[in-house]
Amino acid sequence: MKTLLLLLLSSTAFAGGPRYGYSDAKLDDEINNIYKDIRGVLSSGIRGTTAGDAAAAGFVGEYISANVNTNLACAASSNIGDLTSISLTAGDWDVTGVVRFNTLGSSTFTGAELGISITSGNSYTGLSATDNYVPLSFQSIATSAFPTITIPPVRLSLAATTDTPVYLKFGCTYTGTAPGANGSIKARRVR
Repeated sequence: MKTLLLLLLSSTAFAGGPRYGYSDAKLDDEINNIYKDIRGVLSSGIRGTTAGDAAAAGFVGEYISANVNTNLACAASSNIGDLTSISLTAGDWDVTGVVRFNTLGSSTFTGAELGISITSGNSYTGLSATDNYVPLSFQSIATSAFPTITIPPVRLSLAATTDTPVYLKFGCTYTGTAPGANGSIKARRVR
C-alpha cells in the first residue's frame, strides 16, 4: 500500500485527476478511490468529533482542569501563592486561568495578581507580564467587591517523562484582613 501511495503521489496523473490509464481496470479504480480520499482530506482538513465526548489521554483535544469554589485567603500582602494546580503529561498545551477575588468586607485591597507557572509556592520564577502573569494595581476598592482576572492561553511545551504540576498562582496587596480568591485552571492538548 505504501508503494502504491508513493507511486500515486509521484505520478504526473496525480495532479491531473481521476483516471490513471493502468491496464488493470480494478487497479485503476482503486487508485482513483485513494486519490479521492487524499484529495478530500487535503481540501477539508481534519474532521472533529460530533459525539460530544472527551478526547482520550494523550490525544489532541485532551482537557484537564481544576476548580476552587470556596475562598482561599491570600498569602501575606505582596506575596504570591498557589490557588490550585493540575498535572500535565508531555506535549504541547494551551493553559488558561481565571481568579475571582473577594475583599471579604474589611480589607483595604489595592492590588491583585494572577499567574500560571510550573514553580510552586511564593515564587515569581518563570512569570512574565507579557505572557503568563497579570499584575493589577488600583485605588482601594469597595468592600464586598469581586475583581476578576483572566489569563489568555499560555503555551506550555512539556517534554518530561513524568507528569508536570502546573500552578495557578494568585496574590494580593492589602492591609487588614486578607482578601480571598477562588478560580480555575484549564488545559487543552493542542498537539
